[in-house]
Amino acid sequence: MMQDRFDRKLKELIPDGNLRILAAVSGGADSMCLLHLLCNSSLAPEVSVAHMNFCLRGADSRADQAYVEEWCKNNSLRLFTKCVDTMAYSRERGFSIEMAARELRYGWFEELMEEYGFDYLAVAHHADDNAETLLLNIVRGTGMKGLCGMRQVRGRIIRPLLEFTREEIERYDQENGISYRTDKTNLESDYARNRIRNEVFGQLKKINPSVVRTLNRDMRYFDMGNRILSRLAEEKRMLLEEEPEASDIYGVSRIDISRLLQEEFYPYWLYEIMSPYGFSASQIDRMAVAAAEVPVKQYLSGSYMAVKERGFIKIYPAEVMREIPPVTVREEEMFSENEALVAEFRFGKLLVRLSLTDSFPDKAEILRDSPRILYVSADRLRFPLLCRPFRPGDRFRPYGMRGRKKVSDYLTDKKVPYAVRSLVPVLLACGNGSDIFCLAGLGISEDYKIDASTRRALKIEVSVL
Repeated sequence: MMQDRFDRKLKELIPDGNLRILAAVSGGADSMCLLHLLCNSSLAPEVSVAHMNFCLRGADSRADQAYVEEWCKNNSLRLFTKCVDTMAYSRERGFSIEMAARELRYGWFEELMEEYGFDYLAVAHHADDNAETLLLNIVRGTGMKGLCGMRQVRGRIIRPLLEFTREEIERYDQENGISYRTDKTNLESDYARNRIRNEVFGQLKKINPSVVRTLNRDMRYFDMGNRILSRLAEEKRMLLEEEPEASDIYGVSRIDISRLLQEEFYPYWLYEIMSPYGFSASQIDRMAVAAAEVPVKQYLSGSYMAVKERGFIKIYPAEVMREIPPVTVREEEMFSENEALVAEFRFGKLLVRLSLTDSFPDKAEILRDSPRILYVSADRLRFPLLCRPFRPGDRFRPYGMRGRKKVSDYLTDKKVPYAVRSLVPVLLACGNGSDIFCLAGLGISEDYKIDASTRRALKIEVSVL
């Protein structure tokens, strides 16, 4: 009996016995079956209903809402309803209609659960839905996770009907005299899921009449295999993925390419490491091919950037692509502090502090191995000063050199990661023809070094915020 099987499944999904359940009900055959089974369960859950009117089918949408309202009234069930302009939301966000509807309904369901203290949200996905999802994922391209299908429990969302077929659900509705609304658009093949449901499954059932159950059984095995692989992938992640160097202040993570290439199935482990950062399978395939190549390679996902250089694949937040606005420092705007004039400003993740002082060392630099503090002769500087990001084509005369050099070559010598070169604070003296006198945190220009004639110095300090 379907009710008994349902109750056993519900008890399995909610072992803690917290049975304040919000049921998502559209008025269709599946959700009305779910609602009837919940209301007649021997576990006696406290059931409330949520119905979202997506306003996509005019009078039919209004009739669906009216039907659910009448059913809940007749059965003394608490009902929440909401009307949304799904089409407008889809246009505003650039989503498909399906994606827009999903985001709208689950966002609202979550709000209701928080506000009214429901323990679980019950949705009416069933075995046919699960099989359709598997085929959609395969067609669109998916990793192992996409082969596992829907989870019966995901957070506070439960799917008690996931082991029941559409045929079983419709038979239950018929045997129990449950009326329901039919969404006519489900009979059309305009959407990919409908096309699979209406056209593809008909052909597959000619080959295997039990194709839905077969695919659902396979998904359970895929899920087990994926969990095993996930444990192995975590071990490989710990082996291959490292923290960025302390000097790489913008870095999120990095992968040692030499270790990666020693792995027999390294393209797969690279996929497992990189996909959580939002990189696509095709991008990761290119990374795997480029891993053994010498040139610098760069890849961008929605939130991260990966750069292959110097034996590592380095991962950065995508914000490193945004140019930091320049900062102008005028002498008259500097403030007094301990007998020095000081200017302090933020530059990306760095705090830059400039101090005009009469007290300074007798060398052009101190802490040569960690040049977070540098000095230049202020006697030669002509204000205003400008701090801006590095630009291709920049040149200056590095300390200790006779000739001028490209800043890009200097940064290469200093092993500054390719991805963050555009964020290097370049200090220029605008009154000296915008001459570069310092790369903050890295080095100074020979033309502005301190010598025996220096009376006043500019102290340049950088620290990480």
